[in-house]
Amino acid sequence: HGMVYNQLIIPGLLLVFYPACFGIQNDADHRILELLFGIPNYMYKVWLFRLLMIYVEVYLILVAYAFLARILLYPVQPFSMAAQLMLPVMLFGNLAFLYSTLIRNGNAAAVLSVLTVILALVLGNVQLVENKVWDLTINPYEEPENINAAIWSMILLKNRILMGVAAIVFLMSGLLGLQNRGKFLG
Repeated sequence: HGMVYNQLIIPGLLLVFYPACFGIQNDADHRILELLFGIPNYMYKVWLFRLLMIYVEVYLILVAYAFLARILLYPVQPFSMAAQLMLPVMLFGNLAFLYSTLIRNGNAAAVLSVLTVILALVLGNVQLVENKVWDLTINPYEEPENINAAIWSMILLKNRILMGVAAIVFLMSGLLGLQNRGKFLG
């Protein structure tokens, strides 16, 4: 299971980066930002709906990839595998959205997002921190041999809660970044 998880996380992250990073820039290029910002609170609804649709599409694609992995590699549960993958995908997708609202340039936001993911992967593999609760790249299917199963499940629960809270904070910060309409229109 752990091998399939590791192989599907990168495609999941790649699927979410482009729409999250380049959405605002595409709106500016297509001159629809003034429409979005002209109606009060409309931009929040549009962006929440867009992000929801991005995550639904990525989930469905990950389910398809997990079915393919089930046939070709190892018998996994595609829906639970995709669900486990969605939390890091949402975390880094919301972070990419936050970067795009702060930087206002899709290319720069994409580069910063990719560098953040590479840094998280390197720090996760180097294991500088013994406490896996803070590991953003923790694989829930690779239970360490020297840890009790109950302790491992508590570590995973705490890790998933922290990742969920961070994803919500990144999303809300990105939405708050949309409030300053002048920097996007100018």
